[in-house]
Amino acid sequence: LKDQTIPSALKSSGFLLVNTRKSLRELAKTVKFSGSLLPFNASEIALYFLEKDFSSLALLGAWLKQVPLIEISAVEKACREKFRNRWPEEIIEKNIIGLRMGFNEMVL
Repeated sequence: LKDQTIPSALKSSGFLLVNTRKSLRELAKTVKFSGSLLPFNASEIALYFLEKDFSSLALLGAWLKQVPLIEISAVEKACREKFRNRWPEEIIEKNIIGLRMGFNEMVL
């Protein structure tokens, strides 16, 4: 984590979702956070489906698993509507798959 001020600003009752290849044990050595530290390799998901490290939707999927404020189907619909005039359908669907993979791969 490049900015160590972020964990210190979060509540200890919360969680910090970190896009990393590191294990929890490895990450805990470098990130000082009293809440739940959640390593998640969203980049790997993005690289697999998009062949680029656009990991934001995979991270969003993992976050939705932790904080179920909205149904994942509603996020999928919003993504399709938001990006339909910007990206080809194939790219949108790959991003949706990344969102779902992030959700499904996140361990509670």
